[in-house]
Amino acid sequence: MSKNLCIGHFRNGDIIPHCESEEDWIEAARNAQPAWCHCDGDVLNDSRYGRLYNWFAVTDPRGLIPKGWTMLDHQELLDWVRCEGEVALPGYRTVELIRVNSPKTKTTDRAEFLRKDACGYWWLPSEYPKYNRLMGDMAYRSLQEPLELNSGLYFMEKGNGLSVRCRPETTLLDKLIGWLR
Repeated sequence: MSKNLCIGHFRNGDIIPHCESEEDWIEAARNAQPAWCHCDGDVLNDSRYGRLYNWFAVTDPRGLIPKGWTMLDHQELLDWVRCEGEVALPGYRTVELIRVNSPKTKTTDRAEFLRKDACGYWWLPSEYPKYNRLMGDMAYRSLQEPLELNSGLYFMEKGNGLSVRCRPETTLLDKLIGWLR
């Protein structure tokens, strides 16, 4: 069984900063600092969706994933988003720092929650090779049909907030039992 992560501290006990405001979320992204938030800014969403984490929290050397658990890898996550029946779709929290600004348009950085209950986005434990300074790998699931064409592996700006899907670690005993079957 796997579940979306819902913690506020690293494996070593250090607190992961909770960014409630748009300004705090943008500042964490600009400074490449770990952060988390409640889906849609509502603590009541934690039990259904888990929490949303930026890439810097996912890859922090202090360890985001609790002892005894592991992040789903590419194939596990892709299989899960394509095959699981009922999936709570938390959407994501944006941060728009990667933009081309033109003299004709004035833009300011902003952060918002998008696509809740329409799409789900989950970080993967790797970086998109071409843009590894800016992007992290992610998988998504959409309510659109057919499901196979609307689920896949993509990349996302590292300052965005996505879910993290975990499963219990497989022990040596579990592997031996699997081989015997």
